Amino acid sequence: MRERGRPLKATTGARPGWSLAAFFLLACAISWADWGLVMASERGWLPLRVPLNPWGSFGPAIAAVIVSASQAGWSGLRELFKPILRWRFGPGRWAVVLLGPAALVALSVGVHAIAGGQVLPARPVGFAQFALLAVVLLFVGGPVGEEIGWRGYALPRLLERTGPVAASLVVAGMWAVWHLPLFWLPGATQAGSSIPLFVAMVVAFSILTTWVYVATSGSLLAAVLFHHSINLSTFFLPSVFPALQSSRGYSRIFLLVTWVAAGLAILHMSRQARARAAGPGVVA
Repeated sequence: MRERGRPLKATTGARPGWSLAAFFLLACAISWADWGLVMASERGWLPLRVPLNPWGSFGPAIAAVIVSASQAGWSGLRELFKPILRWRFGPGRWAVVLLGPAALVALSVGVHAIAGGQVLPARPVGFAQFALLAVVLLFVGGPVGEEIGWRGYALPRLLERTGPVAASLVVAGMWAVWHLPLFWLPGATQAGSSIPLFVAMVVAFSILTTWVYVATSGSLLAAVLFHHSINLSTFFLPSVFPALQSSRGYSRIFLLVTWVAAGLAILHMSRQARARAAGPGVVA
């Protein structure tokens, strides 16, 4: 992938460090308040029942809207949402956005099978079931509610101050910390799973999402759909191949394959940075 198109600068105003800290703290406060109420309800600490709901996943988006509006009013909101209309980035990039995570999963399943791991026959899945799940996960499973914050607000401001790898690591830290309460939230996808494994996966996918974002000239739409593809690939897999759900061997292979892809993304972004530093006319 080669970066092209308009620059990836955002209108941030003064004190970008303060604005990023305010965004992150507000995102955590909004989401954790919702998840905290659900957990308190589950433990019988509240006089009313608060069921598991999708509203906590919109904490980053709400925080981005509040901070953007407080900084620059309507122009700040336009700047925040404008990249979600950026869809002209070529068929190759569209293939990576929509199918990249699924390809990583398929490769991991193949390696797992070659290594002697158990892969039971896939369960049949109807198109209507898959389509419904895809729509639900897009809007209530995290991609829209999270990416408006992580890649719509935080990443472009970080890219103004540092390189893509460092920016990816900062966003990964925000992303991982924000998720922490879900490991103790009954019914959440992360409940009871390994925190170190999740954090390692978040760092790898943060690097890959930055790579996609930069390669599509700062398309928030690409980031949302790439996140959606990650969720579909990893969430849908246990229902198709249940033997992989509790397989440590598969989990380690998938982490390794994802990190190899992230390593290649780091090399490519580093080469692009060197080409830009070398001057105009150099193509990475």
